[in-house]
Amino acid sequence: MVALTQVCIGGFSAAGFLLKTGVASAQAAIFGAFIGVVLSLFLGWSVARAANAAPENQKISMGMLYISAAQRFLLALLLFGLGMGYLKLEPLPMVITFCLVQIGYFVFMRAQRASNKIFG
Repeated sequence: MVALTQVCIGGFSAAGFLLKTGVASAQAAIFGAFIGVVLSLFLGWSVARAANAAPENQKISMGMLYISAAQRFLLALLLFGLGMGYLKLEPLPMVITFCLVQIGYFVFMRAQRASNKIFG
């Protein structure tokens, strides 16, 4: 559900860039949204993996989370490098949309956590 929210935020951002500055900016915005969604999905997968390992050994679970953070950082660098270097996409729309998608992730998860406290 959070990924769908992020895709919608990225779509609105890309549409805004398309209307304001053109196709090249919209393409960069789409790629920025892609980076945000990929990193969020990777985070969810790695947290689930660490949660499954936690009952057996909490130290291994924590280590998995730290390694995952480093992997996400490197993946972000790689994807931004791919977008700006190889694909020659505009940096500003890509970074702005990535930030919006990440803010959307944070807000969605906070709202979900708050609703779990109220109803769960």
